[in-house]
Amino acid sequence: MAEFPYLPLWTDAHLADTRHLTTLQQGAYLLLLMTAWRTPENALLNDDAYLAKCSGLGRKAWMANKKTILAFWHVGVDKLLHQKKLDKVRQRSEQMTDQRRMAGQISALKRKGSASTLVQRKHNEDPTSYTHNHIHTQLLANGPTQNGDILPLAWEKYASDLGIPIEQIEKSWEKFKSISTKPYEFYRWQGWINKEKVNQ
Repeated sequence: MAEFPYLPLWTDAHLADTRHLTTLQQGAYLLLLMTAWRTPENALLNDDAYLAKCSGLGRKAWMANKKTILAFWHVGVDKLLHQKKLDKVRQRSEQMTDQRRMAGQISALKRKGSASTLVQRKHNEDPTSYTHNHIHTQLLANGPTQNGDILPLAWEKYASDLGIPIEQIEKSWEKFKSISTKPYEFYRWQGWINKEKVNQ
């Protein structure tokens, strides 16, 4: 089984981006997204024979539709084909997995009566990871204070609960980062996103 067997799909955004595709192209594109999602790299080999097979098209049909379908993809530094939104979704899924793992650690510590025990994250994780000496339930409610540039899932959920569309949340996050000093703080994000809601 793939590490992330569930691929979230925002249908409004997907259809807005792909309505120009034929039914054949739409199906091939979705198959490529799902194939990439199941790989550890979240990406595809940049090879026509491989892509023709993964897309469910024969070689001839792939070559006829390749330009249109690959317009959604770019070659990364790893020489593999990446899809920008798919990479963002993977980042969110990894964050959610981390938060669930952290929740399990907190729960275990509470059962032992030691919720303030040091929980040290591995230093060799990706740059979006973080280390906390004292982890408590409020972190799960508000998300960690971020030194990185990825919006914490709990913060995104707060904005989403206000009825702000995901695309607007991402734009608001970019603006927030440009005017806010690091480390980003949840209470500042609350004020900012509430203001953004009023200005919608």
